[in-house]
Amino acid sequence: MVEELAGCQVPVLAIAGSEDHAYPQPISGVNIAAATGGTEVTVEDAGHSVAVEQTDVVAEHLARHFAESSVSL
Repeated sequence: MVEELAGCQVPVLAIAGSEDHAYPQPISGVNIAAATGGTEVTVEDAGHSVAVEQTDVVAEHLARHFAESSVSL
C-alpha cells in the first residue's frame, strides 16, 4: 500500500491506534504519512477500529486536518 501512495498529491492524514495489532505502527501511520508527505497521528488506547473506539478524538483530528488543508479540486 505504501508504494501505491507514493507521489500522492492529496494531503493524507494517517490515523492509527496505539493498540492496533493487525497493522501496528509504523505500518499503519508513520510509513503512510512518509510515503505521501502527509501527517500521522497515533490515538492512545485505541486498536484497529480507532474511528469506532475513539470517535470524538478522531473527529477532532479530521476537523483540524480539513481546516488546515487547502486542496484545489
